[in-house]
Amino acid sequence: MVGDGCESPRRHRLCDRAATARADGASVVVHSWAAHDAAQPWGADPGGVDVLLAELGSVGPRLRHIETDLAEPDAPQFVIDFAAAEFGAVDALVANHARSSTGTLEVVTADELDAAWAVNARARRVARPGLRSADMTIPAPTGG
Repeated sequence: MVGDGCESPRRHRLCDRAATARADGASVVVHSWAAHDAAQPWGADPGGVDVLLAELGSVGPRLRHIETDLAEPDAPQFVIDFAAAEFGAVDALVANHARSSTGTLEVVTADELDAAWAVNARARRVARPGLRSADMTIPAPTGG
């Protein structure tokens, strides 16, 4: 599972999916990279990933957290490897990551486009045959 905070309205679908999985007995890895949101005009969610982890029952035998920048080439596989090492296998992936920019195509830079591609497309390549995947990407807010 991927996400970085339940209290925000834009995150409730992820929280519902993670909470349902936990209630059904699944082990869950929550990935976050709050540094991206913190650098955006809308800022990071108050309380960040700690709120999500608390709502899911706190880190323990069936709940783990990892923070890494999915723009790094090896990061997506690192997250999958972490989950497999913690729980023995990865059966499902909920993708809630997104690299956002508030600029239009006329003003967005090549670096911003490259970073968006790295996170929004390349990071999804970790989903392998047989791995159930649900796209939970939630658009960035428009405004403050």
